[in-house]
Amino acid sequence: MHELRPHPPALWRLGWVAALTVVALPAAIAAADAGGPVGATVTALQGQAEVVGAGSLTALPAHVGMRVAPGSTVRTKADGRIELQFDDRSLLRLDHSTQIQILSQPAQRGVLVTLGRIWTHVQTVLGVSKFQVQTPTVVAGARGTIIRAEVTPEEAEIAVDEGEVELTGPERRTPVLLRQSMACRAKRGLRGLTPVAFDPQAREKWEFWTDPLVQERIAATADSAAAVRASAADVKQQVRTVYETLAVDGAAAKRIGDSLATADRLVRSVAVALGVGPPAKRGQEPTGPPTTKAQLLARLDTAGRIYADAGPLITRGRQSVQEHTRQVKDLRDKLAAYRQAEQDLRTKLRAFCQEREVDPHWALFRPRFEQCEGHRAEIARACEESAPLLSPDYPAQLGDNPQMMPNIQARVRWSLQMLDAFERQIPDRQDKITSLKGMLNH
Repeated sequence: MHELRPHPPALWRLGWVAALTVVALPAAIAAADAGGPVGATVTALQGQAEVVGAGSLTALPAHVGMRVAPGSTVRTKADGRIELQFDDRSLLRLDHSTQIQILSQPAQRGVLVTLGRIWTHVQTVLGVSKFQVQTPTVVAGARGTIIRAEVTPEEAEIAVDEGEVELTGPERRTPVLLRQSMACRAKRGLRGLTPVAFDPQAREKWEFWTDPLVQERIAATADSAAAVRASAADVKQQVRTVYETLAVDGAAAKRIGDSLATADRLVRSVAVALGVGPPAKRGQEPTGPPTTKAQLLARLDTAGRIYADAGPLITRGRQSVQEHTRQVKDLRDKLAAYRQAEQDLRTKLRAFCQEREVDPHWALFRPRFEQCEGHRAEIARACEESAPLLSPDYPAQLGDNPQMMPNIQARVRWSLQMLDAFERQIPDRQDKITSLKGMLNH
C-alpha cells in the first residue's frame, strides 16, 4: 500500500482564501431595519487605503476582513480602491483618492462623501430605511438602487444607474426625484437641482475593478478544494485497498486453517489405527486407511511438516494485519482532517456566496463558484464512503467468511483471532505426533 501524502498547503490555502470571504452580518442588521447606522466590512482592496476610527486621530492601513464602525473615515490613496459591504449587505466601492465617512447618527444609514468617486449598490432592508449618500451640496436617499457620486471641491454629481433616488439640498426641502439613467450636478452656493439624462453604458466602468480580485479568490479556492478533493479520493482508495487486502489476508488465514485441518485428519487416522482415538466422522477420513507402520509414520511426518510450515505463515500473517492496523490509524486521522476541511469549505463557500451574490456581476462568477461546490461535494462523498469501512464498530459475533466482514475493524479482529487460535493449537498437535510416533516405535 502506497504511503498517504496529504496536502497541508491545500488545507492551509483553503483557510486563508476562504477567510477572505467571510463577511460579518451581526445584529446591526436589526438596527438597519429601524433606520439606525450600520457598520461595514472591507471585502476587497486594491492598492492602499486607510481607516480612521470615530474619535481617533490614528489612520490604520485597511485590509480585507477589517471591520469599519459607524463614524469611521475611509480614504483611498492615489493608487488605492476599496470595497465595503455594510451590515445590511449594501455594497460601496471607492475609486482612487476618495474619502468618505460612515454615518453614525441614530436616524441615519449611509455615507458622507467628502471627495472623490463612489459607487454603491443599496440593498432594501424590509422595504424601509433609505440609505443616504451625503455630499457637501446634496443628499441622495436611495432604497434598492445602484447610484454613483462624484465630489470635487466645487460640486457634486449624483447619477442613478438603476432604480431611483430622492435628492435634497441645503436650501431645498422638496425632494427632486432621480430615476434610472438620470444625473444631477449640484454646485456649491447654487440652489437649483436640475436632472439630466445620460447613458449608463457610455460611462466608464471603473467600479468593476473588483471583478479580477473576485475571480482570483474563486480560482484559488477552487484550486485548493481540488487538491483536497484529490487527496480525499486518494484516502478513499487506500481505505478500499486495506479493506480488500485484509480480505486476502483472511483468505490466507482460512487456507492455513484448511491445511491444519488436513494435518489433524492425518493425525486422527493414525490415532484410530492405534486404537487411541475416536473414529473419524463421515467425510473426514483421509483417503485410504493406513495398513502398515510405514504408512502411519508417513502420515505423521506429513502432518508434522504442515504444522511446522504453518508457524512462519502465521507470523507473517499477523505482521501483515498489524501493519494494516497502523495504516488504519493514519487513515482515520487523514479522514478526520478531510471531513473538517469539507465542513470548513462548506461554511466558507456559503459565506462567500452571501457576500458576493449582491454584486451585479455575480452571474459571471457563478460557474467557477459552482465548480468549488462540486469539489466540496466530492470531498464529502469520499469521506462518507470511507467512514463505514474505517468504523471501529463491529458485530459481537463474527462469521467464518472474511469476505463478508462489514469493515476493516471486523476483518482485523477475525484474522487475528484465527491466527492466534492456530498458533495456540500447533504445539499440542506437535506433541500428539511425538506421542503417536513413540507408540509406533515400541
